[in-house]
Amino acid sequence: MDLRIPSGIGVDELLKDMGDGTYARVVSVASTGGGGAPATMADGADVTQGAKADAAATSDTGAFSLIALVKRGLQNWTTLLARFPAFTQSWSYAAAAGGIVDTTAVAMKTAAGAGVRNYLTGASIQNASATVDTEVLLLDGVTAIARFFVGAGQSVTVTFPSPLKSSANAALNVQCVTTAAQVYANAQGFVAP
Repeated sequence: MDLRIPSGIGVDELLKDMGDGTYARVVSVASTGGGGAPATMADGADVTQGAKADAAATSDTGAFSLIALVKRGLQNWTTLLARFPAFTQSWSYAAAAGGIVDTTAVAMKTAAGAGVRNYLTGASIQNASATVDTEVLLLDGVTAIARFFVGAGQSVTVTFPSPLKSSANAALNVQCVTTAAQVYANAQGFVAP
């Protein structure tokens, strides 16, 4: 004996007696617009879900089965992972021995390549000079993206919850504004599009 279970929300379920003590679930979904016909699933075959033999979807839009879309996503897995910073290449910069003692910019992270940016998540800056105060610039190439005053014998540590980012294919640099300070700059971040 077949059992019909109306849900009242456009979905009807039918438990079909298979004659061997088991039931097959048959679901019919009424279309609520868009001109489509009801979707039907019977005996494990569902045209909207698809089958293992379905080819991968050929684009991100269109009428494809769920399995075809999953196969497309798996084909693009490495591209998708590159969009999440936690899965990308991280970098760190350790201060040079003796620190920065002039106003020449020093590369913390070299340019990452065409279409790729360097992201700065944190920095620690210490001025070991006993007498000379300075400002320290963090640079996107030659453009300042952060500026810190570091007094003689003082240090600054900062974390950027929203990382500072370089322009595409640009280095992240650090530079003192004053000569004769002795600045140790350490930084870390990641590389991503």
